[in-house]
Amino acid sequence: MRRIHSLLLPAFALLNATNSAHAQIQVNPQVGLLAQTLQGDPDNGDYRGNMGWQAGVDIRLGRRVYFQPGVHIGRQATVVQVQVPLLLDTFLVENDLVRTVLKARALVGFNLVHKDGFKLRLNAGPSYDLLLSVDNSNDDIAWNRDDLTAGSFNLDAGVGLDIWFVTVEGGVSVGLNKVLDDDGLNNAYDDPRNLTWYATAGIVLGRSTR
Repeated sequence: MRRIHSLLLPAFALLNATNSAHAQIQVNPQVGLLAQTLQGDPDNGDYRGNMGWQAGVDIRLGRRVYFQPGVHIGRQATVVQVQVPLLLDTFLVENDLVRTVLKARALVGFNLVHKDGFKLRLNAGPSYDLLLSVDNSNDDIAWNRDDLTAGSFNLDAGVGLDIWFVTVEGGVSVGLNKVLDDDGLNNAYDDPRNLTWYATAGIVLGRSTR
């Protein structure tokens, strides 16, 4: 938490310097798709991103420069393949590592284009994925909740477009800490970290002013 706190201090200072006391507040409910893989291939295998989804809401506090906290729930899936030795040969074991997470994020945004009815946005900041559950698509690799850490700190960055009240956004979330537990499978899987690409669509509720 100390790392997140230190990252947020410059964001609050920037907002105080660039926004008036009567900053606008907008609500942005959204849904989207994501593809998540893990950085660092396991011994004798690899990771591939698989399709997942997320849904949640962000709040925008500010005008051209704004603070953007949000909460989302999502289903993340990664294909894990491992070559397993058997006598004089090897065979391929594959399974989807499927996780349900609650994501909290605290981004700072800036409108590159800031017009009534049209905005081109950039945002970046920290997030945290709290692990809620782990599922298996089959039993070839038997994942369970004890194999994974409680969550992942990330750095998120995205670009978005607002046309009137409709908004779309795409971006990436880069994991900062390992996702497999020390007492679990890290030695075999090379201490992987999350790498997630996402695309969302939603609406913006609230008055848009300059």
